[in-house]
Amino acid sequence: MVKIAKVCDGIGLNGRLVFLISILAVTLVVSAFIIAENRKLNVENEGQNFTNTLGNHFSVVWRGFIPDYDPSYPDYYICINDLAANTIPLDIRLYIQNQESSGYYFKISPHTSAPSGWSVPEYFVGYIGVDQTKDFVYSIERSKPLSISEGRITEKIDIRVAAYYDQSYTKLYSYDNFTVTIHLIDRSSSAWTLLYYDNFDDGTKQGWSGAGLSTRYYRSFRYSFAFQSDASKSYYVGAGFKEAYAVLAIRFDLSQPDGYPMIYIDNILYFKPDIGPLTNKWYQIVIPLHPGTNNIGIKARYDYTAFAYIDDVYIIAK
Repeated sequence: MVKIAKVCDGIGLNGRLVFLISILAVTLVVSAFIIAENRKLNVENEGQNFTNTLGNHFSVVWRGFIPDYDPSYPDYYICINDLAANTIPLDIRLYIQNQESSGYYFKISPHTSAPSGWSVPEYFVGYIGVDQTKDFVYSIERSKPLSISEGRITEKIDIRVAAYYDQSYTKLYSYDNFTVTIHLIDRSSSAWTLLYYDNFDDGTKQGWSGAGLSTRYYRSFRYSFAFQSDASKSYYVGAGFKEAYAVLAIRFDLSQPDGYPMIYIDNILYFKPDIGPLTNKWYQIVIPLHPGTNNIGIKARYDYTAFAYIDDVYIIAK
């Protein structure tokens, strides 16, 4: 997820997926499952003797949540504003599940050249035996754009998952690849129309349902909106706009388990993260919206002494 700490972390949502990014440190949470499937893959023979078969090679399958597991690859949305660092690190959570008949040594690497500004390293996962699963984080990063005049740029990163016979990673067994699409958004660009801005500094809830205002934590002096289990508000996006986003900051008193916070659009569960956000850090969320009325709902884990806080809600469109 994303956090904000003193500046703000970000949580990015895509049309199918959401990730959180920290504005003192940006962190993207993603998950993919790599499982065996009965289809032929790209295979490179580097001298070893083996026979290509239809069912004996693995493939990469994305299993994103939105609102159910979906095999299409995800898009991620990141707002570059308020990030403290000059780089945007993205931590991609991956699962490799080996359902082959033998164990292999796995490696993650770029499949094609990354777009300018991105660092996509090799990552040596190590040995995964038959029917074993490894859960790990693969980190890539990008230099932060100073600004984006057109408001949003889209970049694609192709990542390869390869299996090797040997721990020196010289004898390739098989590989497959998947694509991550990342949208970087500059909400301060003149390309955007600011439809709404909720900072609660007029001393009202500005239409949000939930507990009420707080002066304990805030992004903009002196109020934030506090809630315990649920918060929601509807925003209208005119039909003349081609794209629109909500950008908001959120913070939690109570640690959130995997799967929280849950984000709803029009009462449909739109996102729940694999890894819950940390406490006492601000996170920034980016949520794509559709023309018409959008009801944004947020559900958090709570107890009777802990709150979640929302502040600096921007609705932008063009």
